[in-house]
Amino acid sequence: MITDAHANLPALEAALGAIDALGCAAIYHTGDAIGIGPYPAECLDRLLHTPNVQFVMGNHDAWFAHGFPHPRPAWMTDGALAHHTWVHDQLDPSLRPTVGEWPYAIHESFAGIEVTFTHYGRDASGREFVPIVPEPRREDLDAIFAQERADLI
Repeated sequence: MITDAHANLPALEAALGAIDALGCAAIYHTGDAIGIGPYPAECLDRLLHTPNVQFVMGNHDAWFAHGFPHPRPAWMTDGALAHHTWVHDQLDPSLRPTVGEWPYAIHESFAGIEVTFTHYGRDASGREFVPIVPEPRREDLDAIFAQERADLI
């Protein structure tokens, strides 16, 4: 499992190289392939062309596929909006439907252990992320992921 590549191509290449050396049968990318870093198109292309990658939707991916939250959240400054607009401008718009098909969670069973791969806790709709809790305690995490029915999240 890898997560939050955030358009950091050198880090993504290093992670995929290490995974390849281990001979993993599957790779789960649990969200935010794009956003923040300088290589959104290259990271998305690299991941889309890597065999056996399964994708989970992250908030940055969702903003590309489905548009920015409206109204714009108070925490999204003008600078952040400008950056995310730049990120989206680097990406081929024809990829929106591909990214838009990524699930918000993947449920698997490994040796009888139920596992949910997800980017973060979601609201009751299952398509919006709950607010981030900085420095969460155990009870915060239990609440954030309460809707998940798995042994490991």
